[in-house]
Amino acid sequence: MLGAYFLIMCITCCELLIFLSIFGVRNALAISVIIAVFDILPAVGTGAIVIPWGIINLINGNIKLGIELLCMYVIVTVVRNVIEPKLVGKTIGVHPVLMLMSIYCGASIFGALGIIIMPFTFMVVKNLNDEGLINIFRSDYYEPDGTKRSIFPFKLKKDGKEKHGKD
Repeated sequence: MLGAYFLIMCITCCELLIFLSIFGVRNALAISVIIAVFDILPAVGTGAIVIPWGIINLINGNIKLGIELLCMYVIVTVVRNVIEPKLVGKTIGVHPVLMLMSIYCGASIFGALGIIIMPFTFMVVKNLNDEGLINIFRSDYYEPDGTKRSIFPFKLKKDGKEKHGKD
């Protein structure tokens, strides 16, 4: 899971570096790294730096940079919201929609800390269920033709390699 979030942080850093370089911001690399580190922290995110920076530029009369920064924030946020469930879900063997639901429910119930707690809890419960230590839900079903399938498209084999679709 940490690897997935590190990859998300790297992707965000690259996006920010590209945009800030296009906008002509000095020290774009250092600023991109700092914002990406803040982005990975719960309850802080890219918006904690980029939104005030954009608003301050608008107030100071630098309308072009202010609008560019706010548009960059929207694009970076959309990209992160698309890739986060896929990367985290694929890493831990859970469908992206289920991972997105656990992230949203965690944020709704526990706030910023729930964004980490709920996916981790879901991952532990799923693994315990897959190992047969608990029986909360069925992870397999049978097609009408008798083919056994998993409701989770990414299931890990015992050797740790990923397996798709059919068992």
